[in-house]
Amino acid sequence: MADTLLASGITSFLDAARGEDSLKTHADLIGKGLLPQHITPALLIDTELATKPPGRGRMPA
Repeated sequence: MADTLLASGITSFLDAARGEDSLKTHADLIGKGLLPQHITPALLIDTELATKPPGRGRMPA
């Protein structure tokens, strides 16, 4: 897949609706040189977290 994307000039993409487990997969592929593109993951989060984020209004330390 990575070679096909590069051949088409695609060097980065948004990977929509991903879980945290896919981050490790992406990191492993990048570490092995098998995924040279820059990936921006759009992580799925729990509805409660989306409506009531912890520390709302404060910057994390």
